[in-house]
Formats: sequence, C-alpha cells, structure tokens
Amino acid sequence: MVDYIHGETSPGEIARLEKQARFAARWLLEGVDAGPGALVLDLPVGTGAMARRLRARLPDVRLVGADVSRGQLAAARGFMIHPADAFPLVNANAAQLPFRDGTFDLINSDWFLEHLPRGSVVPVLREMRRVLAPRGCAWLCEVDNASLSFWPRLPLAERCFAALWEAQERGGGDPIVGRKLHGLLTEAGFALIPIVVMMVPGSIMSGRSMMYLRRYKVSAIAGSIIAIASLSTLVVWPAMPLYGVVIVLTLVAFGAGTVYPVATVSIQNAVSATQVGTATGAMNFFRALASTLAVAIMGAILLARLGATPGRGTGVELVVETAGAAGVDMAAVFRFVFVAADIFLGLALTAMLLMEERPLRGPATSVPPVASEAPPAPAE
Repeated sequence: MVDYIHGETSPGEIARLEKQARFAARWLLEGVDAGPGALVLDLPVGTGAMARRLRARLPDVRLVGADVSRGQLAAARGFMIHPADAFPLVNANAAQLPFRDGTFDLINSDWFLEHLPRGSVVPVLREMRRVLAPRGCAWLCEVDNASLSFWPRLPLAERCFAALWEAQERGGGDPIVGRKLHGLLTEAGFALIPIVVMMVPGSIMSGRSMMYLRRYKVSAIAGSIIAIASLSTLVVWPAMPLYGVVIVLTLVAFGAGTVYPVATVSIQNAVSATQVGTATGAMNFFRALASTLAVAIMGAILLARLGATPGRGTGVELVVETAGAAGVDMAAVFRFVFVAADIFLGLALTAMLLMEERPLRGPATSVPPVASEAPPAPAE
C-alpha cells in the first residue's frame, strides 16, 4: 500500500481532515442510509473524521472502523472522549479484511482508492464485496482531479495542483481513479448504477468545451435534450429490460452532467471577482435545496401510488418488494416517478435557455500601470 502522502497523523493533517469532513460530509453522506442495528464498515477509518459524522447521521447502526495505519487508529481513539463516542476500531489491510463473508450491510469509503497502487484497487474492491451482505451497499467517493478547472485561468493554482498530482502518481497513487470506478467495480463484481458515474464524463466534456465555444450554452442545452429524450423512453416503456434501463440512465446521467459546469461558470462569470465565493455558495445551497425538494416529491409520488409509508429503517426497497409480491404493477407505479423526473429536467432546460449568455471573462493579461511620481497639483 502506498505511503500516505498528506502527512499521516501530524496535528496539521488531523486538523485538515476535520475541516474537510465538516465541509464535505453534508454532501458525501447525504444519500447514505441504513436501518437500526445495521452493521456499517468505514474503510479506511483514518482519524475517524468522516466516521464520527457517519455515526451522527446514523446513530442506531453498529459502526466499525478499519485501517492499516496504527497511528491513524490511535488518533481516532483520541477523539473517543465519552463512552457514547466509542466504536470498534480494527487494524487491518483492506485487501485481507478479518471479517466473515456477508458481514456488513453498508460499507462507506471516502478518498481511499486514490492512494492505492493501481494493481491493488480491484483486489481491495473484491474484498469489500466479499464482506458485504448480498443486499448490501458500498458507498464510495473518489477523486477525478483532471475535472478541476479555473476560469478565469489561475496559472499558479494550476501548477500547484499539477505538482501535487505528479507527486501522488510517483508515490503509486491514482489522481483520476474516480472516472475509472465503473470499470473497476464491474471487474470486482459489483453492480453499479450508471447515473452515479456517467455525470463525470458529461461534466468534463461540457467544461472543456466552454473554453472553445463562443455559444457555450450549447453543450448544456444538447445534454439536457438528450437526458429528457432518454428518460421519456422510460415513461413510455417503464418495464423495459435491465440492459435498456442501464443505457437510458447512462444517457440521462451524461446529459445532466453537462449542465453543472455551464451553470457554475455562468454564475461566477456574472458577478465581480470579490463576489465569486458568495455566488458559488448561494448556488450550491439552492441547488441542494431544489434537489432535496425534487427527491421528496418523487418519493411522495412513489409512496402514494404504493399506498404505503415505510417506518424508520424499513427502507423503500422493502416496501417496493412487498408491493410487487402483492401483485402491484410496479412498472405503472414508476411511470409517474419518471414523468415527474422528466418535468424537472424540462424545467432545468427552460432555465438554461432563459439564462443570459454573457461573454466569459478571460485572465488578466496586464497590470494597470502605477505612477512612479505623484501627479502635479491642479492649477489654481
């Protein structure tokens, strides 16, 4: 396993991990869910920064942390001040986990595979799959550093990040492992929902095209049309075979991914440089708010058509399975969910069409001259 490149357990690194976890947990853990009593593995647990926030989100689960670094496990134990904060920590290599087959209902892993030698990634994923229950879920977050771009261009920042990625590659890691997840997980035997992965290629393509297209909204408009047309096939044929659903979700994810960079850069381009942070934060807040509302509406439609309300920890999957066993036409039920999703995509396309397409600001090419002498006093 490659040496940890960020500083292991130095006080500065522990503080950085805590700050990173406070910022990112609200998005990374938003979709993580498990019922009371579920066994959850945080791998690697590191200093416990994300694990503690996972514990706060799911207080009724049985959480276990595993890591190959004894130093980081010691740092994690240092945060267990009260008995209620404690959970088991295991010193283990991720490629040879000391757990029985099918032990865990959920595995959470954040920013892990990027630090592994490339030949070790698939064996580690296979080991995750081995200890995961048949109906369990692996929740992974990985990097694709090549998707990072600045506009206006910031040459110094670009060189700094490029140097970091080169150092990571020399150490044996992979700074673009995120874009490879679909192939790696498939090779390891996982079934992956393509909508989770295919947004990244759509986002990269759209972001790069903005650097060359004068009418830069065209990529987002075309992607939105592709997503709407693809999802409409599920409205018409909700009972299509699995391979058809995979193709449709792939196209929907790719199309939706093209909207993110265009919307982000357009908003940042519309405000002064001093307001970019505020504008980006406001955009992320309202995007999260709108997505939460959309998911709630679609969930309400599904449960209303099923005529059921799951209790905490039951999960919608069990309700759907029970309804299907009772003879409910699940294809007809989900047709209305797909209609709602299509409407939301249509609203996004409408907003993109109405958004003003301002010329993008370029990097500053010159510095305003500074007077070497004070200007002469005005004549009286």
